[in-house]
Formats: sequence, C-alpha cells, structure tokens
Amino acid sequence: MQTNTILAELSGSSRQSLAQAQSHLNNVLQGLTSAECTRVSAELFGFVTALDSTSALRRFLTDSARPSSEKSALVDKLLMGGAHSVTVKILHAAVNSRWSSASDISDAIEILAIESEAQSAHVNNELEKLESELFQVAQILVEHPDLSQELASTNYTHEAKLNLVNRVFKEKVSNSTMRLVERLAVGSRGRKMEAIIRHFISAVVARRERTIAHIKTAVGISEEQRKRLAQLLSKMIGQEVRLNIEIDNKVLGGISIRFADELIDATIVSRLADAGRALAV
Repeated sequence: MQTNTILAELSGSSRQSLAQAQSHLNNVLQGLTSAECTRVSAELFGFVTALDSTSALRRFLTDSARPSSEKSALVDKLLMGGAHSVTVKILHAAVNSRWSSASDISDAIEILAIESEAQSAHVNNELEKLESELFQVAQILVEHPDLSQELASTNYTHEAKLNLVNRVFKEKVSNSTMRLVERLAVGSRGRKMEAIIRHFISAVVARRERTIAHIKTAVGISEEQRKRLAQLLSKMIGQEVRLNIEIDNKVLGGISIRFADELIDATIVSRLADAGRALAV
C-alpha cells in the first residue's frame, strides 16, 4: 500500500501526525461536493506556498511550546477569513500536531492537498482515471527530458510554466489531473520533476486505497450480497467504496474485511483464536 511510502518520508512524531491528519481528512471531506474538495485542495496548496516562503513561519507553527490558540490564530490571520471551513479545520489540526522538524509540516499539508483533489476525482467517479493519467504524465516526462528540464528551470516564470503544461496536456486529461499537473509545474519546491510526479502518484494511490474494501471469504457471494455489503460499508465509512473480493479456503466461515488500515474480522478462524486466548487466561 502506497501510504507507507509516503509515511516513510517522515520520521518520529511527524509520521504519526501525518497519519492522524490523513484520518482527520477522511472525516472532514465526507459529504463535500467535488467542487468543494477542489477548493480545499487549492487552499491547502496555497498554504504550503506560504509556509515555504519563510522558515520563521514554519518554526512558529511547529513550536510545541507555543499555545495552540496562538498558532490557530495565526492560521486564521493568514487565511483572512476566506477559506472553506474544512480547510480551517485541517490546518488548525495540523499546526497543533507535533512535527519532528519545521519543514515536515509543509510536506504533510502538500500530501493532504493532493488527497483532497483525489477525493474530488473520487466524487466524480474518476479516481482511477486520475491515477492512470498521472502515470501517463510521468511517462511523458521521462520520454521528453527537455520538457521536464523546462518545468524545473528557474529561468521560467510560473505563468510560462502553466502555459507550457496547458499546451501539452490541456484537453487530453481530466480536470483533476490538469489541476495537479499545474501544481507540480509551479510547486517544485526544489525537487526534480520525476520525484514530484512520483510523490503525487503515491498520494493519489493512498487515497484510492481508502476507497477499496478488501474482502476475504471461503465461498463466493451473490451479486445481491455484494451490493448489500457495499451499501453497508459505504454507510459505515461515510463514502462510496468498491469491493475487492478474494476467495480464500483458509477462511472457514464468516468474512474478513480490510479497509485501508482497519481490519473487520468475523471469520470462524478468528473467533476460534479469540476463544483459545480467552480459555488460556
């Protein structure tokens, strides 16, 4: 699962804070329209730009000795009252988490911004399309190193880079893909294009994984059972999910459901193991 790849980029308390932020993101994005998710994404990306502009701001917002109220107040001041309430919630939670280094908060919020746009694609039933198109963009960058070099060059303005990616990709990819491609063009943050696109793909894959429920059962289930299970899980989780069903003869009965990092285990094997542990006490 790609989430671990992203988490591995951070260490210590930053890794835990990012995991908590992603869980919080799942909750606050529930019920938002595609347009709202895109707005949240753009506002989070904008905040990353602000964080990258000055190390003093990053140090202030990650100072564990500073009162939470002061950090939240500064976030509100920077947003100037114009941000979506969900963006405010996400950023308040982020600045009041613990980070191993001041720069980690920028990396974490960038991931949340990518995932927010991925959720916009999910609402439009285009999440897999977004992932596929980003892989195609990555391949184009590999096949055309001159394009990659121009996008990474400091000799070109943001406007020139946006014009370039629009000439190359506009009308060829979905809106969500185009927005992320535009962001990677102007938000390199000192990284190579190949590294940025891999980073974006990892975040999108992580979001997709949280829309799939992995089911293990000893016997096949009917289409009606599949439909009812999908509806039940979607209601429990708060967003539409797809089922990935695997027949496993080790499952003696019942069903095992893994959703993202959560395991819902109702198999007979699990129950026997629980009973054995109870008897051993």
